[in-house]
Parts: sequence; C-alpha cells; structure tokens
Amino acid sequence: MADIVSSKILSENVREVVYQFNYQYVDTGNESAVTKIDVSELQPNSDGDPCTGLKILETDFNVAGMQIKVLKDGDTQDPIMLNLTEDQSGRFDFSDVGGLPSTTELTEATRTYAVTVVNSGGNKFALGGVTAPAINLLKNHTYIFDQSDNTNGNHPIAFKEGAGGNAYTTGVTSTGVPGQAGAKTTIVTTADTPDLYYYCTVHGEGMGNTATLVNPTGDVLFTTVGAGANDSYQIVMRLKKNYKVQ
Repeated sequence: MADIVSSKILSENVREVVYQFNYQYVDTGNESAVTKIDVSELQPNSDGDPCTGLKILETDFNVAGMQIKVLKDGDTQDPIMLNLTEDQSGRFDFSDVGGLPSTTELTEATRTYAVTVVNSGGNKFALGGVTAPAINLLKNHTYIFDQSDNTNGNHPIAFKEGAGGNAYTTGVTSTGVPGQAGAKTTIVTTADTPDLYYYCTVHGEGMGNTATLVNPTGDVLFTTVGAGANDSYQIVMRLKKNYKVQ
C-alpha cells in the first residue's frame, strides 16, 4: 500500500501562496527530493510574468517520527532551505526579515576555488583539494579560480566551449602570474553562458574537466529521513512569490 501524500493550495494571489502538505508513511519508504511546489504551475503576476521563485514567510508544522528537509531545486544541486526535526511541532515566522532566501538563491553570488596542481597519473588541477572535479557553475554568478599557490607555475587555467571546443573568453579575466601571489582567473556567468571545460593553456585538457552551467528552477522539494510505520507530517507554509531570478 502506498504512502498517503497530499499537497494543495489553500490560497493564492499575485504576491503570496499558502500550501498545505500532508504525509503518512505506510510502506513506500522515504521521500527523496520530491517536488512539492512547481513554480511554473502558480499564477502569473498582473503583467503575465511567470513565478520563478519563492521565499518562505511562515511555516506551521507537526512532525511525528522523522526528519524533513525542505530543499531548493537547483537542477543538479538541492541546497537545504529548512530542517524540521522529528517529533516536533510549532511555527517558524520569517516574515519580519522578508522571508528566507529565495529558492533561486542557491549559493553566495561569488565563489572562490583554491587551485593547486597535483600529480595523479600526470598533472591535474585540484579545486579545493579535489582532483580535476566535474563542477557546476550557476548562471548569473561570479567564480574566482585562485592560482596563487606555487604549484600553479606555468599552468594557466582557462575555459573552452566543451572538450575540444574553442576558447571561451566572454566574462573571463585573468590577473597576475600563476604560482605567484594574487594570480587568479575570474569568470562571470550569464543566462547565455554555455557548458564549459576548464583546462591548462600550456598542457591541455588533460589537467581539467567539465564546468556545466546550471540554473535553479525555483521549485520546492521535500526529503524525509528515518520515516517508519505511521510516521507523519502536516505542514502549512506561506510563501512570497518572486517573478525574476534573485
């Protein structure tokens, strides 16, 4: 028998929407990044613009026997927006501060990667200590690749339009000499930035990996942890609607 699950809108206008969520575990297992609010299904504003994101203003909740993670759908990244712990009930009111950060705000607007060069079957870029990772870049963000570590000497980092593609220089600036203090390459992404590949301009693509552009959907997801027989939740959530990427 399937778990008993429901999501419904209690009220909606151009500024806000109020949702009610109910869940009772039977035997299906935990919810895993289940979409609870699809912003594309909400009413547009008076100009016809679609809703693109939400801010949680208030949450009333009653949780029995499990943990709930309220997530922002970020395409390939789903940051936790709110944690509701097991066997708790109450209310969170964030309206005095304008609500929690929008579901389209996934990370800080600027992120810095500390770049080093390591020998792993040949020289590779390591980003934040991870060897040649495939990374995701959010659109409309700034990324700084700090090459001040001395292992970066003679290993300038740059971007291509995918492996084997042409050099990509839009929104990309490089400062200083790799391996010396202050050396960095900065990329400012936009809605039009394509999927990229980071590489060494001297030693080629073998030192890097993919840099995939992702875009937050603005949707709200739920994940439950530790759900068992007869565990349940009842949640009422008031949210502010956004009509542009935050």
